[in-house]
Amino acid sequence: MLKARGVLATALAAGIALSACAGTGGEAVSEVSPGLSADVAPERRTPLPVPRSLTLNAVGNLLDWNRTPPGVNPDTCKPAPGQRPVLMVHGTFANMMLAFSALGPALHNAGICAYAYNYGGHAADSWVHGLVSMEESAKRLAHEVERVRRITGADKVNLVGHSQGGTLIHYYAKVLGGADKVDVMVAVAPSLRGTERVSGKGEYTYCVACGQQSPDSAVIRRLNDGPISQPGNRNYVIATSVDWVVRPVEKQFIREPGVTNVLLQDLYPWRWATHSGLLYDSDAVGMMVKWLGGSVESTAGLGKAAKAAGLGGPGTAESQVSQPPGGDVATADKKPL
Repeated sequence: MLKARGVLATALAAGIALSACAGTGGEAVSEVSPGLSADVAPERRTPLPVPRSLTLNAVGNLLDWNRTPPGVNPDTCKPAPGQRPVLMVHGTFANMMLAFSALGPALHNAGICAYAYNYGGHAADSWVHGLVSMEESAKRLAHEVERVRRITGADKVNLVGHSQGGTLIHYYAKVLGGADKVDVMVAVAPSLRGTERVSGKGEYTYCVACGQQSPDSAVIRRLNDGPISQPGNRNYVIATSVDWVVRPVEKQFIREPGVTNVLLQDLYPWRWATHSGLLYDSDAVGMMVKWLGGSVESTAGLGKAAKAAGLGGPGTAESQVSQPPGGDVATADKKPL
């Protein structure tokens, strides 16, 4: 337990811990956010506060570490016309509360059916998750997609994944053949091509997924064998130059036709948002909500970029970051890392 808590402290700062410890695998289950009623029309939902600090949110929830983020996991929810339910996938050494306590309420406030779950922990009540093999976690994701489709009656879902989660959503769509059940995919600081922080050598028995995020792992090689983006999916990637976890940063982007790649500092040069802090940056969260189906009005207060992202036209954030068909935008090496 002391070792796990020590690892947790590292994860809070970096968003992922890339170390080897001894242990075995298991899965945690998702739960319903207490008191959430999705039968209330979106326009009548009581707005929820959206945290803007990863550290304050983590410290404030230490005694209730495995709770569900507010506004997430309604037992019934009917997507509004033109919207799809959103399933959020956290990263390594994380959980849904740590990862989505900002995005979850923001989606709720936008009237979007939002779901999340903990996966890959060594026990249901583990402090941290995302540790078991990525193949196993991708299969769990497939199960969760079916759960959300069943609850909401939707034919397709939108997916958002952070770090390892960003890789898992694409592995699910491409390798497991789930692309036809997904519309929008938002990858936040994803380890799509691994990270140079992991050598791939040594034993990763406690965190199998850590070793699998080395650039030459079988999982990463399989995902990158041919195009990552699949037909019928709308893909977005958002990254930050202040990322010491998934490096080099430019490897996070999908340089393929029709993909929107955003480096936060291309829009806000002095913005300090780390690998996990990106999940609490108001402008980043605003862009995610817009991409995932939220209206311009629903993102008010989440940051200036929220009103522009996805609209296109001169002078908007979308026109600055999206240049299809090449998908070759937001070059990370233009900014100091």
